[in-house]
Amino acid sequence: MALKQALMSLDYAHRHQNGERTGPMRHHVVRFGTFELDRTTGELWSKGQRVPLQDQPAQLLSLLVSRPGTVVTREQLRKALWSEDTFVEFDTALNVAVNKIRQALRDSASTPRFIETVPKRGYRFLADVHPAGPGAAEPGVAAQEPPPAPIWPPRDRRFWMAIGAAAAAVVALGTWRHS
Repeated sequence: MALKQALMSLDYAHRHQNGERTGPMRHHVVRFGTFELDRTTGELWSKGQRVPLQDQPAQLLSLLVSRPGTVVTREQLRKALWSEDTFVEFDTALNVAVNKIRQALRDSASTPRFIETVPKRGYRFLADVHPAGPGAAEPGVAAQEPPPAPIWPPRDRRFWMAIGAAAAAVVALGTWRHS
């Protein structure tokens, strides 16, 4: 419950700061990349398969996807994820949670696609986040992707030019050997 209140508070502050007058983010299932996150249950899915993610990393991911493109400070994360009476080595616990998220998302700290570390400040969620709207697949069901383009026949003009040049070389070689 505390996380939900913290998310709503952060989301409201972010929207108010940016001049938006809409209410808090109401979308419980969001999509980014090939992933879907149910923000109420903390379940993470990719291509129809559930991706294991512990509770605290799931709460942290939910917090980050609620503010894509915005730095969420370490202090905001501490307040949202750990109560005042909890005694924990915060930096270590936060780093472990971020690493577990990166592992689940197959992300990298050196070349991030999803979570960027902003040194001495916090973290930024990089990917576009879209609500799973009506008509979209249910959580855990991969969205239909268009089939890949056929590899053959190639339509690249350079390919056909290379084939023509090779054929001309074979004909020239055959003519030269028989003369």
